[in-house]
Amino acid sequence: MSRLYAHSGKDIVIREELTRFTLTNVSRMALGEKYFSESGTDRSSSRVKLEELKEMVDEWFLLGGVFNIGDWIPWLGFLDLQGYVKRMKALHKKFDRFHHDVIADHKAKREADKDNFVAKDMVDVVLQLADDPHLEVKLSSDGVKGLLQDPIAGGTDTSAMTVEWAISELLKQPQLLRKATEELDRVIGRDRWVEEDDIPNLPYIGAIAKETMRVHPASTLLAPHFSIEDCKVAGYDIPKGTTVLVNTWSIGRDPRYWEEPKSFYQRGF
Repeated sequence: MSRLYAHSGKDIVIREELTRFTLTNVSRMALGEKYFSESGTDRSSSRVKLEELKEMVDEWFLLGGVFNIGDWIPWLGFLDLQGYVKRMKALHKKFDRFHHDVIADHKAKREADKDNFVAKDMVDVVLQLADDPHLEVKLSSDGVKGLLQDPIAGGTDTSAMTVEWAISELLKQPQLLRKATEELDRVIGRDRWVEEDDIPNLPYIGAIAKETMRVHPASTLLAPHFSIEDCKVAGYDIPKGTTVLVNTWSIGRDPRYWEEPKSFYQRGF
């Protein structure tokens, strides 16, 4: 986030900086390193440019939620009246090329140090599973790429959006920001970054994160679930084969369970 200091005194778009930060973080955690170039003028780099990868993730979210006529009127599907199918195929090629390069790089590193190789990131683990002869369900090349796609596409925009909402709510209630800052200064100090092991010692920061996700869930509706057998939920009969959509937005704002459900509320502190 050091880029924010470079913009001191100027207007900046927080979402863009948060997306850059989360995309870099997720890439390092899942892929082991940044598989993109941050320099738009680095023509010698064979890696995808950061802005291009951000555009790919944005396109993925857009196309994942559009209303495609062919999905509802199948006999019109071949016409691709809105051009979405064409865009999906183009995006698939871009992501496929990106994941191919990541996998090829990891395979090359593993081959170069095959006698002492130790899995260091998610890609290494997934590739080991794909090569495991005892695995009951074999992972195909597309399956490996799909598993790598999940944290990049699912963890970038959602994380940036949640942090952006948290910042927005804290700016509107300075007293909460002061208490959060006091906790950070007391537990962490100002000479180092917050680390994962510090999280249990930061209950107020944790409460802010939870309240942000309650008031501003990253996804209003969870990914569709599928009922594999007849069941009863909250008094309702759910037949086998039913597609179930869970509305997290309404759960977090249900006045039967939350005091002041529409407010960013200082619960328990």
